[in-house]
Amino acid sequence: MSVSLAFQKPENQAIPSALDLVARLADVLFVVDAEGRVLDVPTPRAEELFPGAFGRPLWLDPLGRTLPVPVWEVIYDAGSSEAVGFEMNFSQLTDGFLPVEVTIHQMPARLHARGRVYQLDYLVDTDDNDEVRAVVIKLSDRTAHQEEDARNAQNAEFRKVMESLLASIDASRGFFAETEWLLDQLGPDADDGTRKRVLHTLKGNLGVFGFSSISKHVHITEDHLIAGDRAGVDRRLDELKALWATEARTYGDLFAGNDEEIIVNREEYEDHVMSLMCQLDYAELLGVVQKWSMAPISRVFAGLAVQAERISGNLGKAVEVEITHNNVRLPGQGLQELWSSLPHILRNALDHGIETREERTAAGKPPAGSLRFEAEATDDDIVIRLADDGRGVDWDKIRQKALDAGMPADTQEDLVAAMMSEGVTSKDEVSQTSGRGVGTSAVQSAVDALGGRIEVESTPGAGTTFTLFVPLASLATLGLMS
Repeated sequence: MSVSLAFQKPENQAIPSALDLVARLADVLFVVDAEGRVLDVPTPRAEELFPGAFGRPLWLDPLGRTLPVPVWEVIYDAGSSEAVGFEMNFSQLTDGFLPVEVTIHQMPARLHARGRVYQLDYLVDTDDNDEVRAVVIKLSDRTAHQEEDARNAQNAEFRKVMESLLASIDASRGFFAETEWLLDQLGPDADDGTRKRVLHTLKGNLGVFGFSSISKHVHITEDHLIAGDRAGVDRRLDELKALWATEARTYGDLFAGNDEEIIVNREEYEDHVMSLMCQLDYAELLGVVQKWSMAPISRVFAGLAVQAERISGNLGKAVEVEITHNNVRLPGQGLQELWSSLPHILRNALDHGIETREERTAAGKPPAGSLRFEAEATDDDIVIRLADDGRGVDWDKIRQKALDAGMPADTQEDLVAAMMSEGVTSKDEVSQTSGRGVGTSAVQSAVDALGGRIEVESTPGAGTTFTLFVPLASLATLGLMS
């Protein structure tokens, strides 16, 4: 939450300031600036619980004056993966590119330090331009209550997971199948680039379906990967697979897919009945029926629609989804990398493309944003379009980032390639769930593996369309289609 705090005591000392009130409810309180440097520590127990070297806290010099040290070096071991992760999350909280209401939930909620367990809460002080001036970090010692806290958190997560899974059975089945496939990609032979993309996808998907504790585990694993702690990454990946195995046993019987099912929608059924009545060619009719064993892309789009509803809700935005699937069907196996990458386009559209209700109204747009998912089969390709009616891509910023990275930026094709590259990142491209800047590169990698191509059309103030072309010849070569 974002609040305005008075950091100076009012002239009437009988009326406590907002900071005094918060301090009375905390075991430790840190007041830090927008860079994370300590400004004040107004709680006596802080020196006892975080004594620092030689018994003197890191935030105090020998004369007792406050030093502007980074708060993550106080509460964590300096240079540790936890400190690196906290610093990265804090920068997202204060950089102003995403709403505080979103980024504050990415901050650590739990801290284990010196044999004690703390609950962390955050209050953000902003100026009239909504720029962060200071952050209050409140630590409450929950060591004696950690079993109760863990039980309450587990019960709350169970309720959220069940609500999410029951909202769309088809989307939930796809989620379980995709999670199993993604975990398989994290084997010992996976390179760091693959691990980044897979962990990025896993974290977002797990968070959308309510598996917050595992999503946080993945986030910390990313921190270890970025810090170059390969042993820590391997250990946490083993733990991740064990954690997911437990969840799969809990929910799998209810929501795991049934490979023996063949789904035919009413339109396909009626078209086939009409074809039989017209006595069309036997081979043509057989080909239609054989394709029913493939998975309808409408299921993929339905899962994206569920994610769009939940992500937009978390961002405080309204969005309407239009789906045109044209009864396109594709193999259920072999395309998992492609399907798992599509949510990255969706999240970027909702984070950075679709404006707030107020911004849209001021621009003369409907309050609710629009997302459009389309698929069609041409003679040569399966064509997939994901479009939004948001603010569009800032091509000038992409051009500058490409030049900074030593990449070509002369043509539109150059700019699209740069935007889809992991080597070019921009704070404007931070996604809601992680901000690692690897989402669009995951899409490019998936399409490249299928021999396809991507086109991006974007008009300032009017929106962006990603068009993915997957060649039928490539699918046949890969043995995915006959």
